[in-house]
Amino acid sequence: VLLVSLTGCGGSGTIEDIIDENKIPKINIKGTSPLSNASVVLTKSDGTEIATTSTDSNGSFLVELRMSNSEVIRIDLSVGSNSQMQCRAIKCAQNVLYGQQLKEQHISGINFTTYHYVKPSAEWGTIDESVSVNMLSTLTSVFVEKAITENSISANNTSLAAFNNLSIKAGKVILAALGLPEDNQTNLLSFQPAVLNENFINTNNKLLTLADNALTAATDNDQLVVTSISSRLLEIPLTEDIFTNNEALLSLLQLANKHNERTRNINELLIFLPALQNADIDFLLAVAHTSKDIDINVLLQSIEKLVL
Repeated sequence: VLLVSLTGCGGSGTIEDIIDENKIPKINIKGTSPLSNASVVLTKSDGTEIATTSTDSNGSFLVELRMSNSEVIRIDLSVGSNSQMQCRAIKCAQNVLYGQQLKEQHISGINFTTYHYVKPSAEWGTIDESVSVNMLSTLTSVFVEKAITENSISANNTSLAAFNNLSIKAGKVILAALGLPEDNQTNLLSFQPAVLNENFINTNNKLLTLADNALTAATDNDQLVVTSISSRLLEIPLTEDIFTNNEALLSLLQLANKHNERTRNINELLIFLPALQNADIDFLLAVAHTSKDIDINVLLQSIEKLVL
């Protein structure tokens, strides 16, 4: 057998080395997030870094992995010196107004996380997968991280079904805390936010999109709520009786009340006032983010006068 070294041509191994490397299945992970120009780090459960990249100006990223075995990986997004995020409240940190860009000095403490189950194809194969790294995935990741730490699941020796069951269980707690309908099938790690356009009212996941936008508003109080929710999630046991006589869950419901009011108001605006269904979605979001302490009926009457 003739082995040709590629070192002299700028390579670092033999043809056999290159063949062996390319036999390993390839996974292309395409991600979306609220953060532009943010650092993206992919790690294994033991903290071993397996890939890094950055989000583009739209908050998207693409990572190519070479993996032979199924495994749960973690994806973290953190703010860099050029990172930006659009303000989704009428007034965000340091007087940044709705629709304007929050820069690094305004969002330095914001991080987004998700976990993803990687299941490679056969040798030489390639699969394409999509992930959305958002605030709902970040809250769900608190549960997943806890399960891995407590050995409830093994990141490198668990099934996709077991991973999905854990995600759905976490989702039930989070949905309850955010005042959203509980669903035995909702996996928040698979949630993709809907596009905020004229078709938004007809999308299936508008409630989750509204929840994610409200949690990502990036005002000081919102971040306090998110931090508090995360800390309470760590106190809730990963058992079937998570809804029974649990003080942590009760306090979680109270902490999430501010977000809950925002989401309820914008949802009622969209559903119960037909004239608003053709209004600009940015206008509706801006109104909803300022309506926490306003009676919903008074709010509807006021907005109707503005739109009609």
